[in-house]
Amino acid sequence: MQTEIGSKFGREIDSFFLLSVMNVVFSSIAMGLSIALSITSLVTAIKAIADGYAIVVGEIYLVFPPQIILVGLGIVTAIVSGKWLIASSEILSDVDDMKDEYKESLRADGEDAITSLIVRAMAYYRERKATIGRLCMISRLGGACFFASAAIQAMNGAIQLYGAWDPAGASLVVVSFLLSLGLGIAGFLTPRFFSRYSMTWDQRIRGGERAEGELIRLLEGGSN
Repeated sequence: MQTEIGSKFGREIDSFFLLSVMNVVFSSIAMGLSIALSITSLVTAIKAIADGYAIVVGEIYLVFPPQIILVGLGIVTAIVSGKWLIASSEILSDVDDMKDEYKESLRADGEDAITSLIVRAMAYYRERKATIGRLCMISRLGGACFFASAAIQAMNGAIQLYGAWDPAGASLVVVSFLLSLGLGIAGFLTPRFFSRYSMTWDQRIRGGERAEGELIRLLEGGSN
């Protein structure tokens, strides 16, 4: 029974480690893409303003290039992605240490070591619960920013259809749109997996607290 529990705990650590790595990768790509989007949009906007750029859609006359909106959104998204990366790296570092301890306990073939590690993992979750919650919130916020970026890029591409058709520019807009859409989906999808782990560990902590309460009552009853 103890070996089965240890194996299940090991699988949980491996999957949680993989999820943490994915978060670091996604947040790194998100940060890099946000910075690139801000710089390219800024350069395009400056050039457009210098050329007297304006958009006419029906009777609507836009005197500023839409890239200005992408510059601001890219800066906000880069800041959010940076916070997402920091929180993900903190979780990854802790889970990596826990994974190494689990491997050492397997080499030692000690069931007591695995039990002790599970107890420490519960204590770790208690300590890092707020960080995990903040990570989920930042991830969703980053996802929302990228969805907004994808929507603006789609509108920008649709507006460009009214002007001269540029296949190269259209391809760039499509690639940028798909990247933003993918990162937006990732921003909302990864917190769902973290929430599953949170629910599992919350149940275990509540079970542990009930067991502690029962033990205290037994000790108090025995001392009377």
